[in-house]
Amino acid sequence: MSSCPYPDISHLDDFFTGCLMGDGWIDHSGSNPSFGVGSKEKEYVNYVDGMLGNVSTNIRVRDLDDGGGYGNGTFYVLTTRRHPHLDKFAGWYDSGEKVWPDSVDLTPTTLKHWFVGDGTFDNTNTAFRVSIACYNERKNVDKISSYFRDVSLPEPNYYHESENAFKVVWSADATRELFEYMGDPLPGFEYKWPDGY
Repeated sequence: MSSCPYPDISHLDDFFTGCLMGDGWIDHSGSNPSFGVGSKEKEYVNYVDGMLGNVSTNIRVRDLDDGGGYGNGTFYVLTTRRHPHLDKFAGWYDSGEKVWPDSVDLTPTTLKHWFVGDGTFDNTNTAFRVSIACYNERKNVDKISSYFRDVSLPEPNYYHESENAFKVVWSADATRELFEYMGDPLPGFEYKWPDGY
């Protein structure tokens, strides 16, 4: 009896990294880990489903009632099959919580998926800025800054912390540079990009 080989998914590491920096997760309870991500944006989850191909198992729909901090409405959850390649991300959970590695290659793909998961674009009369939530890394601002330094992007201009939130925030000029670096918006998240992208 032969076993089917696992499809190569190493080309998706930047995607996995960006999602895991945001709302993505690794389920490492079985013999091989699986990956999951959720979003209110159905178009994005369908895009991810297509990108993962037969590694994706399904998209589940959940109705929210603000019990999980995601507000009300419909939430789409995608999970993958178990895959040995995902074991490289299981180490993020060695402490019992999700902790980002000391070094992350913050490619445009990685930053873009992190931003759509946990980021906000504030374009009002008084502000033009990007902020990204990262509460689990609130004690690691030097590590976060190093990700940006290592790819010659502007480091966050300031950090905003409240009782249950922590955000890294950039100035208007730095925000423009981040959008240039990320490029085109991901499906379903066009509203998080300034006009003209």
